[in-house]
This record gives sequence, C-alpha cells and structure tokens, in this order.
Amino acid sequence: MANGGTDRKRTAGKKQIARIAYYEELMDRTLREIREAGSLMEDITDNARKLETYLQSGDWMKDFEADENGLLPADLKKGVLSEDGLTDLLDELKELTDRFRTPGEDE
Repeated sequence: MANGGTDRKRTAGKKQIARIAYYEELMDRTLREIREAGSLMEDITDNARKLETYLQSGDWMKDFEADENGLLPADLKKGVLSEDGLTDLLDELKELTDRFRTPGEDE
C-alpha cells in the first residue's frame, strides 16, 4: 500500500463539498424551472391559439366595428381590438418559440 501499509480514506475538503452542493442545487433548480417553463409555455401557446382564432373570426370583426361605431363603453379596455397589437403579440411568440426550436425540428 502506498501509505506505508495503512489504508486511510481521504475525505473531501469543505470547498469541494460546498462546490458539489452548490451545483447539485443549481441542477435541481434548473430542472424545476424547465418543468415550470414547459407548463407555462403550454398555457401561453393555448392562449395565443385562442387569440389567433378570435382575430380570424367574425366575432373580432363585429367587436372591432362596434368599437369603431362607438357602441362599446368608453372605459372598456379594448387593446384586443388592435389588429397590430394582436399580430405583434403572435409574432413575438413565434420569435420566442423559434429561438428555442431545435435545428431541423419541424415547424
């Protein structure tokens, strides 16, 4: 044996243990965040799909025309009736998903 016949175990130093504990926590936190982000992304995608359907529906046009004709309450929040606002939001979501798309992944 290299230690003059004794078989002593070496123990890790405090810095090494702290480093491993730090990266273990970082790995756990990252995994939790990935899972939360996946769930959140599903919600965002579902909401965007609903907004896109609304924009392309006859209901959006009816609501838009009602606003144009002054038939809606003045204090009603109507950002959804801004076609540019909706398309900008949908474009932003597409850019976000494109950023995280794996190369070669089907669109």
